[in-house]
Amino acid sequence: MPQGLDLPGFYYDAEKNRYFPIKGPIPGTSRPRIPTTSTQNPLSNSTQPAKFSWTGERTSKLLQVRELNGNVLSLSKRKCKFMEEFQKKLASQPMVLKYQGTGHRADAALQPVRVKLYTTTGQKETDAVLVGSVNGTLRVTTLGSETSGGAIYVLSLDDPFEFSSSSFSIGQRMTQVASFNCTIWTADCDSSASKAVVGTNLGAAMVNLETGSTSWVCRGKSDVFAQQLDDSGKVILCGLRNGAIMTVDVRERPQGSARRLIRHRIPYSPFRRTVKNTNKQWFELSGNICPARTAFMPSSISSLVSLHFYDQYFLASAMDGSVMLYDHRLTKRGPLQSYEGHANSHTRIQLAVDQSERFVMAGGEDCNLCIWSIKSGELLFQEKVSNSVPSTASWRLVERLSRKPDEEQSQNELQFAESLRWEAWFGSRDGLYHMHWP
Repeated sequence: MPQGLDLPGFYYDAEKNRYFPIKGPIPGTSRPRIPTTSTQNPLSNSTQPAKFSWTGERTSKLLQVRELNGNVLSLSKRKCKFMEEFQKKLASQPMVLKYQGTGHRADAALQPVRVKLYTTTGQKETDAVLVGSVNGTLRVTTLGSETSGGAIYVLSLDDPFEFSSSSFSIGQRMTQVASFNCTIWTADCDSSASKAVVGTNLGAAMVNLETGSTSWVCRGKSDVFAQQLDDSGKVILCGLRNGAIMTVDVRERPQGSARRLIRHRIPYSPFRRTVKNTNKQWFELSGNICPARTAFMPSSISSLVSLHFYDQYFLASAMDGSVMLYDHRLTKRGPLQSYEGHANSHTRIQLAVDQSERFVMAGGEDCNLCIWSIKSGELLFQEKVSNSVPSTASWRLVERLSRKPDEEQSQNELQFAESLRWEAWFGSRDGLYHMHWP
């Protein structure tokens, strides 16, 4: 942590050369008793957004209450932690800058990466942002159709880049590993970069990135618009055009077992039939799936994001603007949390979650960019930042501090250090934008 800075809620001890949180209450004051409550899940106490927030208060007011009451603040009929409210205050005040000359370059894909560069002083590593456009500027996954098909490419970032070279071409680093006679809508890769899953108009397929071999893991008549591999690489979430979110087991079957995909008749939820005004009771899907873990949203699925710290939770958005938090174990009960203020009708807009998994961000067809608290559902930031839809978004991917917090003090230091490194990007037809928090 940098020295000599005036950090709110911390003081610097020169002798020990480190920062310490300022703990309350101050002498002569009393700390309010914290009532014990039972919660359904560790992320949220309610499916309704909080009606009151400190994000609109001045930072000085927040700090004053913290000094008087310690780390637990009293809000309207609820208690909260100072660090959580302080981080929400920071998240509500981003600075947005635009990269010049990036129009029509970042409206289809956006991913922060770490690359090697040749410089005048030698080779070094640096952060970069890989972007893709619907006009074909760069596509790790190319879109196709039933007639022309789509393809999967691997982009190598192992060798250093030399951007100053006139012969530089990122296409030279791309290798086609598989092709399909169908439309490819989405793709995701496992952490080892050895396999990928693709979502098509015929279902979902697994691709071995080393050999190029492919196998279908799910087949159906409803297009797979969104996908998310879990950390184990054994299960994928598939978001369908008809609004269903399926859990598909992609583990290899034992040697000699039948390779035929099992056919299922999945009943539509009454909620979905009411919204769609249809009498259709079920749809067919083949694969190693668990129908009981099916979730439904009001319209086609736009984006899926699994949480890593709470591995049973995932975020989903739909074309009608719905953004929801689900628990794999409680899908039949519906979403745990909803996030209001998102505008969409037909655009495939990405959700983006920060590295601490406290905030989720998305653009809308009203050209607004929104940031919500995942835990409380509060809308922390909403502002028009582009003249076109911010369809892609990503937070900076950073390594978390290796030291596991074992006490309140180290936990506060960890959270504060993470907030100092917040950085995000989003893209629209107008260009690429950078977000940071001063």
